[in-house]
Amino acid sequence: MKTDKTQMPEHSNDGVGRLNKLAYRDGYIHSTDLEDNIQQENSSIGNNIHPNNRIAKRLLLGLALTALIGLFGGTSFLLVYHYRQSTTPVKIAPVPAR
Repeated sequence: MKTDKTQMPEHSNDGVGRLNKLAYRDGYIHSTDLEDNIQQENSSIGNNIHPNNRIAKRLLLGLALTALIGLFGGTSFLLVYHYRQSTTPVKIAPVPAR
């Protein structure tokens, strides 16, 4: 029986452990590369979607402003012309005497 704990056993199976470590390292490197590629694709797609969202927001803002201006203009037009005096002369007929 050996009492020296610092020596490695003579018949160790390092091949399997080393292969597992290499497989883990290679899988980790491959997955990080794959994740970087996916993030780059997503960011390029996001850059294309963002201007479309900006255009839609501006279109809705323009429609809302146009509707408010139209409502204000229509209301003011109706209020002004509702209280305006008639411009057509009214003929006054004499009252017949009895």
